[in-house]
Amino acid sequence: MRLLLFACLVPLYMADAFAAQVQLVEIENMTLKQPLMARQHHSEPGFWYIAQRRGEIIRWQPGGKQTTFLELGKRLNSKRHGEAGLLGFAFDPAYPQKPYVYLSYTTGKKRFKSRISRMTCCTSQGELDKKSERIILEINQPYGNHNGGHIAFGPDQFLYIGFGDGGAAADPKGHGQNRHTLLGSILRLDVNTLPYKIPSDNPFVGTQFRPEIFAWGLRNPWRFHFDVISGELWAGDVGQNKIEEISIIRSGKNYGWNIMEGSQCFRAKSCQKKNLVMPVAEYSQANGDKSITGGFVYRGKAIPELYGKYIFADFVSGRIFSFDPETKASPKLLIQSRHNISSFAQDKQNEIYVLSFYEGKILKLSAKP
Repeated sequence: MRLLLFACLVPLYMADAFAAQVQLVEIENMTLKQPLMARQHHSEPGFWYIAQRRGEIIRWQPGGKQTTFLELGKRLNSKRHGEAGLLGFAFDPAYPQKPYVYLSYTTGKKRFKSRISRMTCCTSQGELDKKSERIILEINQPYGNHNGGHIAFGPDQFLYIGFGDGGAAADPKGHGQNRHTLLGSILRLDVNTLPYKIPSDNPFVGTQFRPEIFAWGLRNPWRFHFDVISGELWAGDVGQNKIEEISIIRSGKNYGWNIMEGSQCFRAKSCQKKNLVMPVAEYSQANGDKSITGGFVYRGKAIPELYGKYIFADFVSGRIFSFDPETKASPKLLIQSRHNISSFAQDKQNEIYVLSFYEGKILKLSAKP
């Protein structure tokens, strides 16, 4: 993700056939502070939990008040770069019976790093108990950007973690193709026993490589999602200066960075593509799009024409796209918005929402009346 301002651009894409029938509707007139993730939990279907970049999670009921669920305070380092901060959180699969919430944030003063940890809910004030924090994993970040930071539990109940290549540009330290580092990868961990165990079927168990790695060759995976029907893991991976890509992430696969940027060779006119997985879809930065925000395969009922399509956005241009996995046609423009969309969210009815980073809004993808 690239956190920067932009000028609105004229759409240059073929529109989705149903584009005229959909819109973004603000849930409520509210102002958040740089929201990066929103989740609901089935035990509290009327509430949203919303993570803000500078270290807060708020608990909010539409039509009601906002309360503080977490304030990280000095544990957080969000000043190193605009891509640093509280980047993700996830409820334990057995929550609230197991009252754990997992966090992904950047920390450290002398040495900047990403931290994955767990806190217990809740104090008498209804907040996460910061004294209960247990660190699961920390990884040094050589630069301020490309921290990734998305976390989610898969259908297998394991915790998946996305890390970028360590930052700067063009992967100067070669992390994307280095399986001895956790950078540039999506990890898969068993966190039932802390700090963690390695699932026995992880692809590099028993090899010389890091057994935490599930897949590698990623530049900066910015939001991934498990399809609620197929269980497939969809991810948006931010490109360098030409191509933004969408991939279906599978065990033990190499997604090419920095040999490839999307389906094109990155450093040379020709390169060895053998054993590299190409994206299922991609789009060019040439038209003003610069930074993909991965979304969701739509499984709601409100907009049946979009069912089964992957909905995603570009943070810089504000465009929302649809991609049809069946036809495999190029992504289609669904909405030209004025929002810097930092993340998508999905409610318990599988309807889709977007988070507007600078405006601090949550908006719902809805059918026009």
